[in-house]
Amino acid sequence: LDKALDGGFTRGLGLICALSSLGKTTFTLQIADQMAQLGTDIIVFSLEQGNFELMAKSISRNTLLLSDYDFKNAKTTNGILHKQRYVNYSKEEQDLIKQASSAYKNYANHIYMYEISGKITHEFIKKEIQNFVQRKKSKPVVIIDYLQLLSSVDKFGSDKQNMDDTVTCLRQVARDLNIPIIAISSINRASYKSEITLSSAKESGALEYSADFFIGLQFKGAGEKGFDEVEAKKISNDISTPRSVELVILKNRNGKTGE
Repeated sequence: LDKALDGGFTRGLGLICALSSLGKTTFTLQIADQMAQLGTDIIVFSLEQGNFELMAKSISRNTLLLSDYDFKNAKTTNGILHKQRYVNYSKEEQDLIKQASSAYKNYANHIYMYEISGKITHEFIKKEIQNFVQRKKSKPVVIIDYLQLLSSVDKFGSDKQNMDDTVTCLRQVARDLNIPIIAISSINRASYKSEITLSSAKESGALEYSADFFIGLQFKGAGEKGFDEVEAKKISNDISTPRSVELVILKNRNGKTGE
């Protein structure tokens, strides 16, 4: 991905866009974990999922890595969060979760999570980022999950006007502080069965033009005749058969697209 983006996630506003429940948060957390392992500070503004759920996603991934990609031994997010499941695991299964938690702990001190309850605006996020940079004297990577859940500053503005204001503000913060801000975005329902494009994002006008890079995630086969996103979402009874998902670089202001 770093090679395809010609340098990875550099200064500016980036978007990761996909239909509901495809794996946007999980994918973005994987990016965050790998950056944190290199010593980069990460700020996560989570407007949808709680901190424990986000941490469990990372621990879940670590169980897969530590079991050498044995899908049958790896534990899901729910398998880690639910106490009743945990107490019924074998000693080997419990040890795997403990090892995965320890692996996460090694870099988790670089990940700062804001579990948001209630309404917040882009102005709140701007202020918190500025305070973090001033306090920590570091250049963090910022993740916002997700964009459409931010409240509007102007309660009389349309959805499009408010989204324009939000992305303009976030892009300016990214440029002023010389940091990457990665915002997760949902897509409009009309694009669920289609191949993902720049216009797939909700209130896409401002997103298309303001984003410095724009990444789409889609099921393999999206847009092909007979494609059904509901069928594609169904998880096989065999856990060793994960969903087949493609990543498409739809926009890259300082590099090539179409990868």
